[in-house]
Amino acid sequence: MTEQNRKLLASPPADGNRYGFGWHFSTWDDETYPFHVGATPDYRAEIFFMPEHDWGAVLLINKFHELEAVPFLSMMDGIRSILSGAAPSLAEMNHAPQWTLLAVVFLFAALAVLGLIRLKRKTKTNKMVWLSIAVVAAGLAVALIPLFTFSIGVPWRTIGLFAHDIALLIRSWIAILAIYGVGSFFLIFIHQSRRS
Repeated sequence: MTEQNRKLLASPPADGNRYGFGWHFSTWDDETYPFHVGATPDYRAEIFFMPEHDWGAVLLINKFHELEAVPFLSMMDGIRSILSGAAPSLAEMNHAPQWTLLAVVFLFAALAVLGLIRLKRKTKTNKMVWLSIAVVAAGLAVALIPLFTFSIGVPWRTIGLFAHDIALLIRSWIAILAIYGVGSFFLIFIHQSRRS
């Protein structure tokens, strides 16, 4: 590769764009440099080079999760810090979203079981209240994935590939809501049949 081509490859695109010739461009310590990142559901790779310093690095990781992207990105910042003679500063892993969703799944499961037991034991039911709750539960079961993907701006396929634990927890949540909704409709129907 000629020096001219190497300079062209390392030159950021015009008009403030951040991608050109297969490279993304970012800034570290007031210096723009090219890098590229790729990931599959279980692996992640990143490469960067800073021609002015004759620095470059490749990072290969045999684990990847979409919610852990910030700590992975901080690894390369740490490498750049080490190369410049500074101490690296790494972002810590944060599993709070997974634990929060798991807690919500268990809460919804407990509430669903208690709600169905309560509805089954009732001799008199306010049909409209229980029917409304059942409709809301069934509607949430149908709308949860679109609402979730819209709220975080990530397609469901990407969540399934790169955050499969989150996808599993959301599917569990959907199953609980659907079972509760259908179970409530069934119990309301039984109560109505007994009255007739």
